[in-house]
Order: sequence, then C-alpha cells, then structure tokens
Amino acid sequence: MVIMLVANKADISHRRAVSTEEGEMFARENGLLFVESSAKTSVNVDQAFVEIAREICVKIDRGLDVSNETNGVKLGYVAGGSKNDAIGLSNPPSRAPDASGGCC
Repeated sequence: MVIMLVANKADISHRRAVSTEEGEMFARENGLLFVESSAKTSVNVDQAFVEIAREICVKIDRGLDVSNETNGVKLGYVAGGSKNDAIGLSNPPSRAPDASGGCC
C-alpha cells in the first residue's frame, strides 16, 4: 500500500504550524511519501498523484501481486470489453476506442 502525507496550503507559509522538516521527518519515520502542496496556486497538486502512481509502479515491478486486490491495486477493464480485456502494466488495452471517440 502507498500512503502519502500531503501538507496543504503551502501558499500561506507565513501561517505555518508545522515546518517542512517536521513533515518530512514524520513521513520518513512512518514510511510515507511527503509533499507540500497548494490547491490555490496548483503547486505540487499533480505531483502528489504522479509520485503515488510512480511508487505503485515500483512496487509492481518488485513483485507486488496485482491479481490480489487486498494489496490495494485493482486492474481496470477496457470499456465495452470482457473481463479478459484487463488493463495493466504488462497488459495494455486490446481495443482502440471507436471512431466516434465514445466508449460504447
């Protein structure tokens, strides 16, 4: 499982209650990823999702069993496809979207 501590409101650092160093140390001690972000200025909002996705991919590459959903990863399916059309890192979609751009 991948968990990230996201410190928000980085745009108002003058009102900070917890230092960056404290947040990083807490995350490190508890095995969490850490990022400071601001929804107002969009700083590191995308970065949080990218880092989580990257860490999940690393765990899968190291042997995480993605067929066992209790590990926190659920493979998606191709829209309009069958259960055999699972999307995964080693199993890209087998069908292209239809010409209208829709899924069905």
